[in-house]
Amino acid sequence: MFKDYLLAPVAAEKQTACQDYIIHRHSQTVLRNPAFEGVFHRYVQYPPLTADAVSARHLLYRRRPEYALITEHACLDGALFRQALNDDRHKEQVKKDEEHIVGEFLNGACLCFDMEETEIFASELPGRYHVFDFLKRRADVSEASFLAELSREAELLSRDADYRAVVRRRCHNRVNRDDSLYAAEGDTGAVTDQDYDAIIDSWTDSLDGLARFYPDMRTRQSFYVDQEASFSVIATEHVLVDKGVVIGLVEPLAAAG
Repeated sequence: MFKDYLLAPVAAEKQTACQDYIIHRHSQTVLRNPAFEGVFHRYVQYPPLTADAVSARHLLYRRRPEYALITEHACLDGALFRQALNDDRHKEQVKKDEEHIVGEFLNGACLCFDMEETEIFASELPGRYHVFDFLKRRADVSEASFLAELSREAELLSRDADYRAVVRRRCHNRVNRDDSLYAAEGDTGAVTDQDYDAIIDSWTDSLDGLARFYPDMRTRQSFYVDQEASFSVIATEHVLVDKGVVIGLVEPLAAAG
């Protein structure tokens, strides 16, 4: 399974407009483009909650307000995504729209993460909020030790009935160090992340309930996570493709005014 996250840096005054454009216009352009037919197992846009909608206690680590949107691409085979990105139909339509987004909204390079996902546990209903924790390991901790500690954390939480009563689903994503597929093939100026080692996905209906577990989690993670460099994002989901089924296609868009 191929999976990536793209983080879009946007100035505060343009974030709402950028989210609206990408979720309601650009995503539709992608779904209608024949180059992407049958490519995605999952395609989701995640707009972060605004600062006035979330408390600092709801975050495991610091907030990064410069990111207006997180995009997820997941494919059963990364070769399908690479082929679509190099398809002339993508270059003629989708890429031109991406160039418009870069010029109109972004104030820096899109940050790309290619990952290997491991699902720790899941229930049928994923939860209202998607919480992302971008973890950077401490400089004095080896990658092997960092991943081993994350595995122990996963085992501990998967056995915790109180935690699982609050968290509907949890996934651990190991960040690949190779060049991101989108950064290498998309040709939009996006760059591959080289700073973070893992991204934790948690789905919940209760940010207050999840926050009760954070003090103990920070204590455990202090031995292997650079907590000053790590950051967290709380977002909602706009699911466009799930399990290969397109569910986010709407009526044809009117021409832009």
